[in-house]
Amino acid sequence: MAGSEKDTSANTDAMTPILGVGRILVIESDEEERAVLVRFLAAQGFRVDQAGDGEEGLYRAHEAETPYDVVLLDDHLPDATGLEMLPALRAATPESLAVFMSESSERQRFFEAMACGAYEFLQKPPWLQEALRVVTRGIREQRARRMAGVRAGGDGHQGCFQAPPSVPSENSPAWPREPDASASSGG
Repeated sequence: MAGSEKDTSANTDAMTPILGVGRILVIESDEEERAVLVRFLAAQGFRVDQAGDGEEGLYRAHEAETPYDVVLLDDHLPDATGLEMLPALRAATPESLAVFMSESSERQRFFEAMACGAYEFLQKPPWLQEALRVVTRGIREQRARRMAGVRAGGDGHQGCFQAPPSVPSENSPAWPREPDASASSGG
């Protein structure tokens, strides 16, 4: 009998919800999708806040007394794209893990999101069980990091990293630049 109890308690995985713990911020422009995510995650025992646009999301993230464990971030917000939001979100709440949600199935969008600091990428519409798996795994990793004294970013980088070759970067010859006034007057 003791063996069966041990087997039951040892049978946990990333899908097992962490009931009663975990703070989540859902930044989603679609009211219906946001409501479904918020209700589902709250029913799993998470404390969930929500925002319908980037400005409200950044405000909530920045002003939170306790950092969110996970932020679910929509790619298409009325006032910004998810890629524009990621560096600002990482700066506002570096302790939080950002999960990027997009309807795009393009690999390039995935790589851009990850390069800008996303913890994970969820294709929309999000399957609720997949969202639960990602959130639960993220919170478990957050706990482990906090116990070890490591920030969510872990590597010290903030904002976007070097863009992939197919995306123009600041150092790319095709990148539009303003004329440098000091260069033309220096002679």
